Amino acid sequence: VGEYAAKFESLSRHFRFFREEIDEPFMCHRFQDGLKYEIQDSVLPLGIQRFQALVEKCRKVEDMKNKRASRVGNFNSGGPSRVNYQNKGKQVAKPYNRPQNNNGGQSRPGNQNFG
Repeated sequence: VGEYAAKFESLSRHFRFFREEIDEPFMCHRFQDGLKYEIQDSVLPLGIQRFQALVEKCRKVEDMKNKRASRVGNFNSGGPSRVNYQNKGKQVAKPYNRPQNNNGGQSRPGNQNFG
């Protein structure tokens, strides 16, 4: 974001539209159009109309996303995890098995077999 902002400011000085008076809302709009989608998606809804404030917010968003990306694979960074120590060393029973039908495959009383 820093390099992009510096280049954008440098080029905007040569644009004749900005020679008379700086139109910050237009400048912000053009700057946002060139941002990476991940940063643009976070900053665009804020509606920032001052260029320097927009650049600072973009830098913060970029830093936050870089920190988050560097934590990928580090499983301890997601907060506390629960460990169940109560059943440690105990055998866990198998799920209940349904008993076989004891009446030789006959249907229940009250149900009629139409087969």
